[in-house]
Amino acid sequence: MRTRKILSPEAKAEFEEKMRRKAETAGEGGGEQKEGTGERRKIKLPQKSTGGQPEAGPVPPRAEPFEQRYRRVTTYLERELHARVRELRKTGTVDSVTALYNAALREYINRYYGESGE
Repeated sequence: MRTRKILSPEAKAEFEEKMRRKAETAGEGGGEQKEGTGERRKIKLPQKSTGGQPEAGPVPPRAEPFEQRYRRVTTYLERELHARVRELRKTGTVDSVTALYNAALREYINRYYGESGE
């Protein structure tokens, strides 16, 4: 149950004046109220007709899970190569060390051992 504060006649008049001004300024912005009636005017917005069916584009194929795409490998690099790779990564020349290694190995294997089945 809501309770009302009892306002003095002066405070009540001031409150009503503020509310009237607020309603007038709101009405200037888009004519949301019918003049003199205190009722709101219903505005119809244009709607895109889809025949009652929701619009949906084609569903992109899901990528294979990480575990099926990659295999963890531990290997040893020469210090100079490792320093160069870190430098390339730090300067932003390469986005990913993994991508660099994969591309380099793929190119090397294809060049010296023939095209793979990819």
